[in-house]
Amino acid sequence: MSVVLLPTFWGSNEPPAVTLFTRAGFDLLENDREPSTSRFGDQLRGLAEETIDCILASAELFPHDMTDGFSVSAVLPRQSARLCLVAALGNLHPTPANAIGLEPGATVGVASPAQQSQLLALCPGLKIVENLQDQSPISALRAHALDAIVVPAHEINISDPEALDLIELGEEVMLPRPGEGTTVIVTRTGDPLGETLKSLDHPETRRCLAAERMLADALGRPVGLACLATVAPDGGIRLQATLAGDAPEPRLALARVGAVAATPEAAAKLCSFAMEECLGEDQRGEGEKRHESN
Repeated sequence: MSVVLLPTFWGSNEPPAVTLFTRAGFDLLENDREPSTSRFGDQLRGLAEETIDCILASAELFPHDMTDGFSVSAVLPRQSARLCLVAALGNLHPTPANAIGLEPGATVGVASPAQQSQLLALCPGLKIVENLQDQSPISALRAHALDAIVVPAHEINISDPEALDLIELGEEVMLPRPGEGTTVIVTRTGDPLGETLKSLDHPETRRCLAAERMLADALGRPVGLACLATVAPDGGIRLQATLAGDAPEPRLALARVGAVAATPEAAAKLCSFAMEECLGEDQRGEGEKRHESN
């Protein structure tokens, strides 16, 4: 039996199920390329053709609209949804007034417009590089093409021999992409293996992932969305979100919104309503500025 992993661009931390699959006699077939939705599509075809039995996929890459014939048998416990700022040793100098420890003019690599807008809200003078095409972010950092990079905490390889400076950006500083740090197990619908793997499902993480994805769906799945759902002390869902601004100023981030509700559906609906209110206020404000200028 075979299981395919979609690896991250940096780091060797394994999802919780890897050891279990190895002990169960699965062959772990890792991709040697940068993960992407198209690569995930290739794996789905392999699953349909029964050349592989299941896929361990990062939830942030997992497509919202999956074709019939496949099922998410389990959502694994979230490793970490936090982001980290990484730089060469000695290059980060955080202070109470500067949580990220970078000087204006520093060049920072990011993976999404949401990271870009949130960083610039913290330090407007940064130079942002998004989605490097010619090399991986960590390679660019080591080649001094970048001063720092934003990396999901769960992707960091603590055994890396090179000394680096690292600042963890908690949810109060920066929100992650929907599904960040969460792994899902995909199998063929009706395959008995799927029923067996349901024992690995983590209901709390599944509820949180559902809230994040429902919010993304309600807003039209914008690439600039950053959000995080957590379980509240009373068992409800606490959902926070922000959204990168549209043209002509995509670097601006909307104010953060949040909601707490008993179900993922309700939390997503409340948060979507709050976000749409922010969008409406922003548009009204721009209209008033244009009226005053005339």
